[in-house]
Amino acid sequence: MKSRMNRIAALVLTGIMTISATAVGAFAADPVTWKFATNTLEETETAKVYLEMAEKVKEATNGEVTIEPYFGGALGAEADVIQNVQTGNIQMGHFSFAMLANFEPAWNVLDLPFIFDSREHFARYVETPECQELMAKFQDVGIWFNTMGIQGYRQTNMVKGVLKSVEDYKGKTIRVMDNAVQMGTLEALGAIPITVPYSDVYNALNMGVCDGWTAIYTGMNETSSCEVAPYVTEVPMFACVTGITISQKALDALSPEAAEAVKEVYAEYMPKVLDSMYNEDMQYRTVFEEAGLLKEVYTIEDTQPFIDAVSPVWETVAAENEGVQDQIDIINSVR
Repeated sequence: MKSRMNRIAALVLTGIMTISATAVGAFAADPVTWKFATNTLEETETAKVYLEMAEKVKEATNGEVTIEPYFGGALGAEADVIQNVQTGNIQMGHFSFAMLANFEPAWNVLDLPFIFDSREHFARYVETPECQELMAKFQDVGIWFNTMGIQGYRQTNMVKGVLKSVEDYKGKTIRVMDNAVQMGTLEALGAIPITVPYSDVYNALNMGVCDGWTAIYTGMNETSSCEVAPYVTEVPMFACVTGITISQKALDALSPEAAEAVKEVYAEYMPKVLDSMYNEDMQYRTVFEEAGLLKEVYTIEDTQPFIDAVSPVWETVAAENEGVQDQIDIINSVR
């Protein structure tokens, strides 16, 4: 009898151990630490949302994935971050999505001047099957994401005076991103576009390398540009489209359960991240004004002369980049 009870106890114990092993083994891959690169400053509300998301990922993956944010551009320029996300050396990256046009011609549509009326208009476009399919294409070059948002509109931040008309842009040297659409738009306005690394913007403005640059208010804060360029012209020419990308290589290295958990947390937190980014951008103008960093902010009410001046850019970009006209049609259909 005693021997029989011992055998039963052993079977029960084995069953308990098997169940425990199965529960623990749900996330079988070795624990990893993901580097998350962002230009966002550590003391911001958006950074707090990032940290909440990181904690939720660690919890949801049973400790398989720990996210370590690197704030303030600590891991390098955006172009370098994108390359490292592709290779998996950086596992997550937040940057301006305009940079992704180098990989997919149709993506140039997002940078067309005056293409999006509002955040709501943009959100409707993102939900279309055509946009979802376009975003999925980046998985082929190692970059995973399935949503994005408008962080703000790039305003023209100048060293000497605001720009009240198309004529005022003529002959001005203005820093833009290394992006053919943005450069072509400035040329259409008669300005001289140049590219300067993000980290060198302050010095370029201060040393007279350029007369101004186009940036959302968050960018002006990150670079402290208003200290040397206290004039801002508000015109909703370029929407700053952004989001968080994940290295496809890093995702593929996870256990299937952990990869799915990461995507679920991503889906939960991206609306919070994008709202926080946009709200902070709107708040920075008030912060600058209260600190006396802005001498003048001029809002262009009649944008039609600007739209007329840059309209050839739409035609050129659509003609030179496969898929752009199809995306324009979709964007207009949800306008």
